[in-house]
Amino acid sequence: MTRVFNLMQELHLKNLFNGLKNVCDQMKQLRLNEKEWKARRDYRQRKNAIEKWHLRKQETLRCRQVCKAYNDRHSYLTKKRVFKELHVKFNTDEKLSINLSNLENFMRTKMYMDAFKCIKSFSTTRALNYGGRKKSALAQFKFMVRYQYENTLKWAFERYRDQCKNTVQK
Repeated sequence: MTRVFNLMQELHLKNLFNGLKNVCDQMKQLRLNEKEWKARRDYRQRKNAIEKWHLRKQETLRCRQVCKAYNDRHSYLTKKRVFKELHVKFNTDEKLSINLSNLENFMRTKMYMDAFKCIKSFSTTRALNYGGRKKSALAQFKFMVRYQYENTLKWAFERYRDQCKNTVQK
């Protein structure tokens, strides 16, 4: 109630009913403003979080681009330095080109030989693997044929034995 009287004195109201009505209206307005303020605050927090995430993403992309540019520049400068050193070492362009050609030829033949060795070792392991599989398959096949033959023989013998017993009993 003291709040109402304080507001009435601040607003210089004479009529108590009008004062109470104005105070109720102001309280409703305050509550609405508080809800609206909370809604705006939540919206601003979400918006700030999205903006912060977007800025982080942009910074990450920028850092990746800078890093890629640095790596490209570094590799370019390294190649340039190597070529310059080779050029200084071999003095002339002709000698350098011959030596580079020899190096390239050596590396190509080395890679061919490595590839052929790899293919040969692969085929050897496959042959050994398939050979082992063929032996085990042959052993299984022999076992199946032998098992079938023994079952057939056992069945025929039992049939013959039963016939013999029936003839003896009659």
